[in-house]
Amino acid sequence: SGRAFLPTVHQSLSSIETTAAAIFGSDEIEHITLQTDHLLAMGWLPKVVAEFEAAHPNCRVNVVTPQVWAQQTSDLPGWDPDLLVVFGSPSDFAQDAACLFGEEVSVVAREEVSRSVKSFADVASKPVYQIASHQVGWHQILEGQQEFSLDKLKIATVDSTPVALMMAAEGHGLALARSPASDGLLAALGLVVCENLPKVKGLQAYYLTHPPARSLSRGAAKLKLWLLSAKERA
Repeated sequence: SGRAFLPTVHQSLSSIETTAAAIFGSDEIEHITLQTDHLLAMGWLPKVVAEFEAAHPNCRVNVVTPQVWAQQTSDLPGWDPDLLVVFGSPSDFAQDAACLFGEEVSVVAREEVSRSVKSFADVASKPVYQIASHQVGWHQILEGQQEFSLDKLKIATVDSTPVALMMAAEGHGLALARSPASDGLLAALGLVVCENLPKVKGLQAYYLTHPPARSLSRGAAKLKLWLLSAKERA
């Protein structure tokens, strides 16, 4: 029985050791926890974090993306955020929250699909992916096109922009990208903008803030300045 149980013990101890190293690290490395949403974490953020860590080799950025913002980090003990990048409206945040950038919404597809989309009539011949919770979607893209209406679209609903982009990356229809947050993900998936269709400015933006009851560590302060300067390149 002991020999049968030994692999489970080894696995559990290894998991504890790995988690402890990730949370506490060594005396030479300062860990900074950054909380954001999946789209930013998969699109714009990876390159920015890589450049920050290359410039600050004694800092390590832990990125967390809770499924529900209201949960904060209740399901991630030990990973309380030092900084948060949150998507929303100005009224959603404290006055000291810094706006990083807004978004430009555009239609994207695989390159061969994009070449075949020259008009709104072409859009109607393909599945389109909509995220119901977003304030800006296909209705804004089609606004002003009196010869066209939403009921002509083959709309499929998904729960996030990354899922919509993954579907489009398979050559199965059109999705809406949200630049610059989604730029890195578009490049990784080989998606391009359908240039014959309009682009729309979003109504919300990404804001950089931090928990009010938590003072910024030296590393978190460095990362905050890095993110603010990186927005100029967004």
